[in-house]
Amino acid sequence: MREISDFTFPDSELGQLFPDERRAIYESIKTLKPEVCLECGTWSGLGSTYFISHALEENNSGHLHTFDIDSVNKNGKTPEDNLFHYGLTSRVSFHLKDFVKGVEELKLEKINFAFLDGPEESKYTLDCLLIIEDLMPIGSTVFIHDWNANYDVAPWGEAGATPKCKATKEYLESEQEKWEFEMAVSDTPSGLARIVKK
Repeated sequence: MREISDFTFPDSELGQLFPDERRAIYESIKTLKPEVCLECGTWSGLGSTYFISHALEENNSGHLHTFDIDSVNKNGKTPEDNLFHYGLTSRVSFHLKDFVKGVEELKLEKINFAFLDGPEESKYTLDCLLIIEDLMPIGSTVFIHDWNANYDVAPWGEAGATPKCKATKEYLESEQEKWEFEMAVSDTPSGLARIVKK
């Protein structure tokens, strides 16, 4: 297993997120030592998935369930292939399905950590939070990516797209007794929010 010393690896061609966002997620897992982690948006497996699974391996505890509706191939490799190359698959289950439906099917009793980075759809981002909210005990953490994103045209070409986190922002403003909010990383174009269950 590769030692974490540089958060610019894997490069942006293979893994997403800015280095400071990767570091925030990795350090949170190292500190919190969550038992059950969820991720919406596996992509190549070499962005958030890589850093979550690496921290779980170092902790020698916890398990990640990661969801994506597409099996993205990079250089002919699936996300599972990519993580296997780095010895990081023993604490990860890959689910090729919708996050909301997949979480319902898992019938988990609790969730300690989640990373939400799904499609550029405001309602869907909120749906992802709502499906896990009641399963998260006090102190559980959720990171939400693209908090700052405000597209005139979505990355996939949809004109006039609703900002990805708009509905979630409105929900959290109305539910401040449930969640403590802070920006984990604010100085990137995407932005990474952290909410902690009260």
